[in-house]
Amino acid sequence: MCKILHLVCGMLSSQKRNGGMEMLYYSFRIDCAYAGEESLAMAFRKTRREGGEAVARLNAILCAAYEEGRYTFICCGNPGSWQMAAAFGEKDKVSVPFLREFLKTPLKEKGGVKEFSLSNLHEITAAEFQNDLEKADNLDFLDDCRRVIHNAHVDIFDNRQFKLREEIQEEAAMTKKDALARAREILADQSLLDELGRIYSAENVTSFHGHPVHYKITAGGQPSAMAIVRLLAGALHARGRLLGRRISIVSEITEDCYDESDMDNLFKNAAGTTVVIDLRGSNEAPANYASAYERVTQYIADKVRDHHHNVLCMFIEHTDNPGFAPSLIAKAEEHIGLIPISEGVGNRRNARAYLHRLVKEADFEVMDDKEIDEALREKHSYTTSELYRIYNSFYKGGLKNKLYRAYRKVEFATVKKEMIEGDAYERLQAMVGLDSVKAIVHQIIAAHKVEKMRREMGMARQSRSLHMMFTGNPGSAKTTVARLLAEILKKEGVLASGAYVECGRGDLVGKYVGWTAPTVSEKFRRARGGVLFIDEAYALVDDKDGLYGDEAINTIVQEMENHRDDVLVIFAGYKEKMKQFLARNEGLRSRIAFHVDFPDYNAGELTGILTLMAKDRGYTLGEASLEKCGDIFRAACRQKEFGNGRFVRNLLEQAVMKQSLRLMEKSDGQTVSREEIATLVPADFDVNVAECYAPEEARIGFV
Repeated sequence: MCKILHLVCGMLSSQKRNGGMEMLYYSFRIDCAYAGEESLAMAFRKTRREGGEAVARLNAILCAAYEEGRYTFICCGNPGSWQMAAAFGEKDKVSVPFLREFLKTPLKEKGGVKEFSLSNLHEITAAEFQNDLEKADNLDFLDDCRRVIHNAHVDIFDNRQFKLREEIQEEAAMTKKDALARAREILADQSLLDELGRIYSAENVTSFHGHPVHYKITAGGQPSAMAIVRLLAGALHARGRLLGRRISIVSEITEDCYDESDMDNLFKNAAGTTVVIDLRGSNEAPANYASAYERVTQYIADKVRDHHHNVLCMFIEHTDNPGFAPSLIAKAEEHIGLIPISEGVGNRRNARAYLHRLVKEADFEVMDDKEIDEALREKHSYTTSELYRIYNSFYKGGLKNKLYRAYRKVEFATVKKEMIEGDAYERLQAMVGLDSVKAIVHQIIAAHKVEKMRREMGMARQSRSLHMMFTGNPGSAKTTVARLLAEILKKEGVLASGAYVECGRGDLVGKYVGWTAPTVSEKFRRARGGVLFIDEAYALVDDKDGLYGDEAINTIVQEMENHRDDVLVIFAGYKEKMKQFLARNEGLRSRIAFHVDFPDYNAGELTGILTLMAKDRGYTLGEASLEKCGDIFRAACRQKEFGNGRFVRNLLEQAVMKQSLRLMEKSDGQTVSREEIATLVPADFDVNVAECYAPEEARIGFV
C-alpha cells in the first residue's frame, strides 16, 4: 500500500572556513511507499506512543550513523507528513539527488520505506527551523532538543536588546538583464549600477571563497534601503557569491546591546548568508550616540571583524537619523572594505511609474492617477524614500476612506512634542543673538553654491578650509550651534553625511604610549562627511612638552590636513585658554578659517531665551513675571560665570516645580483651569537658582 510522506527538512550546511559555519535550512516533500509490517507507518497504526517510540529510535540511528557534523532526525508529524532536520558538511551540495542518496539507507532499512521520491526543495528561515525543533520536543521525538537548538545557534529571536526578522529571497536566478531591469524600477543611483556591473563582471569567479567587499546603504527609510539589499543579495547569490538566500535584518538596537550572546549567535548562524544592520538605534536612543553607543559600536565591529569572510554585511544609514552609523562605519572600515550605495532619485515621470508599481502590488487601489499626479506636483525630483512616504500616507488614508468608511470622520488625539521641530536653519535663526554665527553660515552656504557653479562651468576648483574655533563661557550655545551647523551644511550639500561627533580630552588621549594617535584618527573617521566638535580643547595642553596631549594635538593637525575636504573641525572653550591652545602648535592656527566668539548674553537676551523656552513647553509669562526675571538676569550678569543659557533653563525648570506645588496647595482638590496651568506668576520664580544671584542689600558701616 502506498502512502504519501510529506517531509520538511531543515539542513545545517556546516562549513569551517576562517572559524565560520554555514547554516542553511530547507523544506522539501517526500512521497513514500511502505513495505512490511515492521515499517514506521505500522508502528503509528498501533498506538501514538509506539509510533513516537519508533521515531525516537530512528532518530537515534540517524544521528549516530554519520560522521561528526552530518546527522539527520525527524522533527514532527506522522507517516503522511514528516518534518526532518539535517546537518551537512562543507563539501555537500544540497540537491534532490544528494538528499535521496543521503536518506536512502536509514529510511529503507530502519523506516520500512520501499520507495521514495523528493520534490519542492526550497530554503526556509532559521525561525521556521527552530519552530520545527520545538515541535519535535513537544512530541518527545528528541532526547535533547535544547542541545540541538544551541548547536544550531537558532535560539536568537526572543531578545530585548535588538529586533530580528528574516526573509528568503525569491528562488529564480537573477541574470544581469534581470538585475538592471530591477534597478531601473527602484530608480537606482549610479553607485548601485556601478556595483552591479562589478558583480556580473567576467573577471570574477562564480563560486564562494569569502566576501571581498561589504556595503553601506544610505537612504531616507528602511523600505527603500531594503529594495537595494534584496537586489544586491539576489545578484550575489546568482553569481555564486552567497550560499543561501536568507537575509537577517537587525534593527532597534539598544545602547545595552553589548557582549550579547544572541548577537554573537546571529553571526554564527548567518554564515553563508546576508546580515543587514539598521544603524538608527532604538526608539529611546539618546541624542549623543557617540558616547552612549560606544560599547555597542565596539562589540558589533568585533563581530564584523570575526565573521566578515563568511557573512555578507550590509549597513543601513538613514539620512534623517544616522544614529550610531558614523562610529560603527569608522570602526568597521578598519577590518572590511565598504562600498557606499545611495538610494535612487527620479524625475516626475520615473516617480509616477514607481508609485504605479507600488499601487499595483497592493490589494486595493491606494491611489488613482489623479491622486498620483496631485501628490507629485510639489517637486521635480523625488527619492525612493519620499515616494514610499507618499504611498504610505495614501495607504493609511485609503483604509479609512475606501475600505473602512465608518472611520472617515473619527479624530485622533495628538501629543505635542517638547523638542523644536522644523529645519535646522530656521531653528538657528530663531535663537537669540548669535549674529556673527548666522553671518558665517550665510558665507559658507554662498561660497558652496558659487563653487558648484564654477565646477559646472568647467572652472578650476578652489580649495577651502571650514575649520572653526568657538570661544565663550559655558552655556553660551556653542554645542547647540555646532549640532545645528552639521544639519544645515548637510542639507545644503556642503557636508556629505552631516555626522556629528563630540569629544573632549578623555576621548582623544590614550591611556598608554602609542594609543593616542590611533584614537584621534578613529574620531576623524567617525566624523567623515560631518562635524568633529572638540570641547574644552585647551585641556589637551599638558604642563610639560612631549606628553600625550601634544601627541593628540599633532595628530589632530595632521588629520585636519588629511580630511580637509570631508571633516569640519570645531574647537571650543574659554577665550583666554584657547589662546594658549593655539600657541601650542604653529600649524594649528593657520588651519582654522573662522574664529567665532560667543559673548555672554545680556539681561534682555536672557529674557528672550526664557520666553522662547517657556513657549516651547506650553507656558506663558505675564509682564510682572518678565520684569521680575529681568531683575534676576541683571543681577546674574554681574557675576563672572553665571551659566548663560543653562542658567535660564534651570530657572525655568525650578519655576515650573514651584508652580506645581502652588497649584496643588491652592486647589485643595478642586479643578485647576487650563489658563492657570499654563501661566507662570512672579512668585514661581522665587527659587534656589534665582537666590544665588539676588541683588545684594545695602550695608551701613565698615567691612
